[in-house]
Amino acid sequence: MPGTTPQEGLWTFYQTLTATHLQAALETLHDARERLASDSDHVRHIKARHSAISAIIHCYCALESALNLLGHEMFDDPESRRYICPQHRDVPLELLVKAWSRKLPIVEKLRFVVSRAGLTCSASLAAQLAELTTLRNWLVHGFIYKTTLLLSRTGDTSFNVLGREDSVEWQKRFPNSKFQPFDLLSYEDGVTALRIVFEALKQLSAATEESFTATPCYGEGLHIFVISKSTDVSAAIEEQVGKKKQANGG
Repeated sequence: MPGTTPQEGLWTFYQTLTATHLQAALETLHDARERLASDSDHVRHIKARHSAISAIIHCYCALESALNLLGHEMFDDPESRRYICPQHRDVPLELLVKAWSRKLPIVEKLRFVVSRAGLTCSASLAAQLAELTTLRNWLVHGFIYKTTLLLSRTGDTSFNVLGREDSVEWQKRFPNSKFQPFDLLSYEDGVTALRIVFEALKQLSAATEESFTATPCYGEGLHIFVISKSTDVSAAIEEQVGKKKQANGG
């Protein structure tokens, strides 16, 4: 990477949105947690859904940004210590380079980066990351599915829902992450997405010896948050977004 510390004269460095997206995801879930104890059930459900969607998209983008920076260093920047010269790229690698910025799945980018360091991406993380990718794509590209409800009338304009069936088999489509239908996405779904991305960034840190820093703003102050190869992901989740508060304050 060009000059990572300021010096007198010209200073060149990379601009990346990794920290910005990570910060947005953390702030969204932290704020949602704080509101869950005080809002009415209906308002709480709506806000939790909005928070989940926002956090899912932002944390995915944080990971994608981190991977694309590494791709830029490896394939596009001769000044980078990670640069792979064209003469050292075999045919499979050339095909990967061509697909990197257009259609290469994020899980394949992660696998490639960690493999360069002699590490492997666990099957569990790869499966969860593939599911997160699917959900993110569905959310941002306007995926459509059908829902059929079994209703029982309780008044002139009111009904009870006795049953529900979607055209998507959610449990089969997201067996590892357990993501819910769009209209039922919750705070927990946002936390699940964040956990998957934290695990992926932890692997990237182990493979690159780099850490990932964000400065989320909770309340009146900024908080420095760092993901490294030694990060305890569960503890980090607890510290940053905490356990969900209950409506009664518990």
